[in-house]
Amino acid sequence: MRISSNFDSGAIEVVSVDRADDIRLRLRADQGIEGDGAFRQWFHFRVHGGAGAALRMVFENASEAAYPDGWPGYRCVASYDRRNWFRVSGTHYVDGQLVVEHTPERDSVYYAYFEPYSHERHLDLLGWAEMSPYASVSNLGATVDGRDLDVVTVGRPGPGKQPVWITARQHPGESMAEWFVEGV
Repeated sequence: MRISSNFDSGAIEVVSVDRADDIRLRLRADQGIEGDGAFRQWFHFRVHGGAGAALRMVFENASEAAYPDGWPGYRCVASYDRRNWFRVSGTHYVDGQLVVEHTPERDSVYYAYFEPYSHERHLDLLGWAEMSPYASVSNLGATVDGRDLDVVTVGRPGPGKQPVWITARQHPGESMAEWFVEGV
């Protein structure tokens, strides 16, 4: 069995994958901030070779997440094709560790904190906004890993108009915010 995360939005630290029923993982800190100020919450990885095996994945440092109070009642998401995602009912937060128990039906399965929003889809959304007569795209600078940091402005400023700011994807784990913005 193999666990990998070397792909768009992939993030996990593998401690041990010796046994399917005792996979040990750690949430990886976001880039740019290490030590006590590290922000960690997001995970997205692929398990290959686990079809039919009762996987038990333990996130050892879940209590160190940016928002550990969000773990109780949380359910990990999984996908076989990276398009259709489902909640994993065997997700539990116990003694500061997030435990995900799942028996995948296929050899290749992806697990994530929330359904990922790919960088390519993000660029497509910016391109779509740029082509609209009602919007413009401006560059504000770059992220800590060198990706463009853009703002989409909808409408035109004028007397009596109040600006409204919608911030999406401030942190890697906030992919649900970008799905929201796409809908807006």
